[in-house]
Amino acid sequence: MNLLLLAVPGVIWGASFLFIAEGLGAIGPNGVTFVRILVGFVTLALLPGVRRPVPRADWGGVALLGVI
Repeated sequence: MNLLLLAVPGVIWGASFLFIAEGLGAIGPNGVTFVRILVGFVTLALLPGVRRPVPRADWGGVALLGVI
């Protein structure tokens, strides 16, 4: 189970680089950048929970996660 918890995020993270490499062959760097921003925007727009404010008590944890 622990190996699965390590492998799944690694595969997801690595797959993004594979998709970027494939995309560069099809549409070029500016197109890949635009598509990545568009996919992120659409994903966040479809999840209403991401638009609520972060409680002040959690700011330190969010900052730590951003640094890591």
